[in-house]
Amino acid sequence: MKIAITGGTGFIGSHIVEALAARGHEVTCLARNPEKEKIFAGLPVRFVHGTMDSTEALSRLVKRQDVVIHLAGLTKAGSFEEYVRANVGGTEKLLEAMRTSSPAPRQFVLFSSAEAMGPSPGGAPLTEDAEPKPFTAYGKSKMMAEQCAERVSGEIPVTIIRPPAVYGPRDKDVAILFRLLSRGFQPVVRPLPSFSVLYVKNLAAAICQVVEGVRAGVRSYFLTDGKPCSWLEFGCLIARALGKKTLRLVVPRAVIHAIAGAAGFLTAITGKSGILSKDKIEALIGSWVVSDERARRELGYSPTYSTEQGITETAEWYRESGWL
Repeated sequence: MKIAITGGTGFIGSHIVEALAARGHEVTCLARNPEKEKIFAGLPVRFVHGTMDSTEALSRLVKRQDVVIHLAGLTKAGSFEEYVRANVGGTEKLLEAMRTSSPAPRQFVLFSSAEAMGPSPGGAPLTEDAEPKPFTAYGKSKMMAEQCAERVSGEIPVTIIRPPAVYGPRDKDVAILFRLLSRGFQPVVRPLPSFSVLYVKNLAAAICQVVEGVRAGVRSYFLTDGKPCSWLEFGCLIARALGKKTLRLVVPRAVIHAIAGAAGFLTAITGKSGILSKDKIEALIGSWVVSDERARRELGYSPTYSTEQGITETAEWYRESGWL
């Protein structure tokens, strides 16, 4: 099968490309930085050079492709408008390239986010049919991108993936938490909210199942490692994988709000967002639990790795790569 992907050289995308290539699919990546192509050395991966702003590059990317996977987008931005330009505008440009391609691809896989649905009240797992209530700027832009995709689902079948917090080898964001724990410090958010997590290799395997089973219309899916956890439990698993005893630093809700306010002020002054924006910091004190029951039932999804196994593999990769 011929599969095109945007964002294929990033953290999540690189694992998906490797999984698809391992299953014999012909993968074409949109790449703006030739240096990042080195990660696929030895793999039969084709590249189209360009950006999401290039109509010509997008047209070449989707030409004669069976499936298009859209992963590229902004996860950090200084304003809601920036998120919309990248996450909504990019989706619209890609869809237009697909609609005008002859023949059009047979399936469009859009990477959204659990943030597009909002937090889970009381920690009860959200299902795909829940009413969307995004409150982060990123989540709102992702829901808008979903709506763009839904509008073409009568012409091109659409599958929407809404992953929760994704971790694994090559992830620079979660590496910060690993480094902190490797130094013996474990932040604990009080109260202890629960959230779903997803090991990147479980996600990559699920995408292989998605592209190999086209469905008519539009369908959305949550994916998880299975059992949700708290920041305390997640941190303890990391500390165990690192073989570290840690000093727990309790972070009260009031401190989270204060940090969020400071982050918002800095973003307003500089126009740039760091690893955690104001709304993402506020999100830390909420529950973000989702149900992957639909994916298990309709896709045959079953996570190969438990969260403990995923964290152990991630810790080993960080060590071997000199990230710790």
